[in-house]
Amino acid sequence: MATMVKQETTVSPPRGKQRSSLVSSAWIWLAPALVLEITFFLYPFIESIRVSLLDKDSIKYVGLRNYTRLFTNPDLLETLRNNLIWLVLASVLTVGLGLLIAVLIDRVKVERVVKSTLFIPMAISFVAAGVIWKFVYAFEPEGSTQIGLLNGMVTFFWWEAASLATTATIQQSFLDCGIYLDVGRVLYGHPLSGP
Repeated sequence: MATMVKQETTVSPPRGKQRSSLVSSAWIWLAPALVLEITFFLYPFIESIRVSLLDKDSIKYVGLRNYTRLFTNPDLLETLRNNLIWLVLASVLTVGLGLLIAVLIDRVKVERVVKSTLFIPMAISFVAAGVIWKFVYAFEPEGSTQIGLLNGMVTFFWWEAASLATTATIQQSFLDCGIYLDVGRVLYGHPLSGP
């Protein structure tokens, strides 16, 4: 019966010149990323905060008066609400739908076809996607043939066509377009989605 002897080896930390050489090379590799981060993120962030405390001409300091106006103006509050809805719903629905599709199509015969179909929207611009979705929501006056996909389906089932481009549905249409463009990105980034 053979027994194996485990030999322990220790690696000593670098000392003196070797350590300073490692630190120097680390800073050389980090420097370009830090310069870009400071130039294009940190400086604009700090400058935006500074300018937000100035008047409309960016000359006179007004303190938090701009923020007071922001949070008491109903139009601006509605804009903030719409942005929060977009931020939360688009993120949750895109990731959730992408993961759900990844799990559902995992190891089925048509997996590559479905993935390719869902990846195609990522290859088109947001403007082109907007044109596509314009045709989805298109509305023609009553008596005319409905060319919009949704109204075409509605009239196919003998219901009355209606304009879907209202203030009540415009937020949902933007969300639909954003989710349509990004669900493929989540699908390809999911570990279950395979090669």
